[in-house]
Amino acid sequence: MQRRVGYRSIFLVAVLQLGALTLIIPAGYAKPESLVSSVSDARPTVGDNFRLCDNCPAFVRVPDAPASLRPVRFVSKFELTWKNYLAAYDDQACDLPALANMAGERSLQAIRENIDLFRIDWPVTQLGPTELQCYIEWLQKKTSYKVALPTGNEWEWLARGGRKDARYPWGNAPTGGDEALFGIDDMFVRMPKRPLPDEKGGEFIDGMEVGRSSPNAWGLYDLMGNVRELTADKISGDAWYKSHPDPAANERVRSFSRTLVKGSDARNKDWSDVSISDNRYAVVVDGRYISPVGSRLILIERAE
Repeated sequence: MQRRVGYRSIFLVAVLQLGALTLIIPAGYAKPESLVSSVSDARPTVGDNFRLCDNCPAFVRVPDAPASLRPVRFVSKFELTWKNYLAAYDDQACDLPALANMAGERSLQAIRENIDLFRIDWPVTQLGPTELQCYIEWLQKKTSYKVALPTGNEWEWLARGGRKDARYPWGNAPTGGDEALFGIDDMFVRMPKRPLPDEKGGEFIDGMEVGRSSPNAWGLYDLMGNVRELTADKISGDAWYKSHPDPAANERVRSFSRTLVKGSDARNKDWSDVSISDNRYAVVVDGRYISPVGSRLILIERAE
């Protein structure tokens, strides 16, 4: 088997599809003894990959989570993409996002008019809490596992991939080769060309195509250097300002809730200063995040 280079893996992949389950078995991986039509009945080994449907996120089986965390069993290999989200839209389950830059109807029109151009493997960073929850509920109907965002602690655990106390997904060195997408100082040199022009909605695309970096030890890509990722940890406006007093903040500002985000993003020139354990927050205003943020989903085993 040849070495994997980003998401363009140079090895044979056999895809077996039964019912709602698509299991992706790279050559050299152990094939499960039996394949069945629901994830809850499957018994893939650590490292096996599957999808719940065509264009659903690809999940990878990870080692069982420690007792201090929820029983996480699978993690999305990549950040949620436009192609993933539009599968729920095509199923008439979720609406198109009113984008985070507050472009409103103009942004919706750009997506509607160029919908096929948005079926891309780039992270969807413009979902508000309502659209993201809608997608989770849509995906939830396809599995008996609980679909969720990871907590901050769960995100750190899966990002380290078994490397205890690692600063980055690949170890402790600040330069990670192709694991870190941003080894070049000039942001304009390292940023790739957007997959569609601005006049057709390209201005609403953030980050880079998923899978451009090498995976961590558990087969998870782009944990550092593409887009910041949402977690399940939230804090209300009142609670935030009790711990972060600001006499200049007016009543409206004090009402803004926040969601913990992890990782670093394409606009962060000093990405190497952001470690796995660093905490940043996405501010929610009028039901929308005011900055682009990505997401990575997990599947949790339910108690029997």
